[in-house]
Amino acid sequence: MPLDYFDPTFFNGLQFHTQQLCADPEMIAIPRNEKAWFTHSVEERLSDADFTERYGADVFTKYELAQTDEANMPMEVTDS
Repeated sequence: MPLDYFDPTFFNGLQFHTQQLCADPEMIAIPRNEKAWFTHSVEERLSDADFTERYGADVFTKYELAQTDEANMPMEVTDS
């Protein structure tokens, strides 16, 4: 599922492994303007990669994704 399928508050409350199973952390796919859904808008014709590149920066800031090490294990986040 694209990351933006999930409400940020809900997704951020999930455990790391559940986050990994549920969403693709590198893809978004849902246009913000609900009135433009299923209207053959320009946004709907973009590839997943182009859509994510165009709108991803704003969306990704709402999600807290755990950082992982080389073994794909969650790393402890510190504020130092």
